[in-house]
Amino acid sequence: MYSNSSPKDQNTASFIEKTRRAQIITCTIETIAALGLPKASLAQIASRAGITPGVILYYFAGKAELISAVAAHVFAEGEVFVRARMDTSSPRAALASFITGNAAYMAEHAASITALLAIRRAGTLPALMPEVTAGRRGAVQNILQTGQDKGAFRAFSVPVMATAIIGALDALVVVAATTPPIDFATAGAELAETFARATETTAP
Repeated sequence: MYSNSSPKDQNTASFIEKTRRAQIITCTIETIAALGLPKASLAQIASRAGITPGVILYYFAGKAELISAVAAHVFAEGEVFVRARMDTSSPRAALASFITGNAAYMAEHAASITALLAIRRAGTLPALMPEVTAGRRGAVQNILQTGQDKGAFRAFSVPVMATAIIGALDALVVVAATTPPIDFATAGAELAETFARATETTAP
């Protein structure tokens, strides 16, 4: 069986589908940030997007799949944001810019961070989180390992230190949600200084 659609038509359809999926994800983020996860129904999301719930179900199997797509989107967007701000002139500069870049993303994408926190608190992503966070963990572990190989960092367990750094960054989100307002720039700089001291080759 052959398709009557031309490659151009297929490319146009693919672009439209990607655009629509992106719109639905964006509106889902905004709805969760505004109403919380329990109240962010498909009807509420559809209303914000100016579509019907049926359109959402055309692109996503259900709310669970949509929420998973939101989490994956936030982490992918954050990775691109941080990479664009990385200073790779040295391992120490790379680590500092990784930390401050993550803090800057939190500051500039408040709705995304609020939605992600709501999703994580609901415990709806236990199986997916390792997959969607792999890029961030891999990036910081690579920085730490490179730093040790070049003698820029002291000897320590790379996985343990990476977990501490990621945990500290995630804690900023919790602090921002419970005791606002938070100055992410200052907090990011403080964390960068903390882990600069924690990884340095000589004792403070």
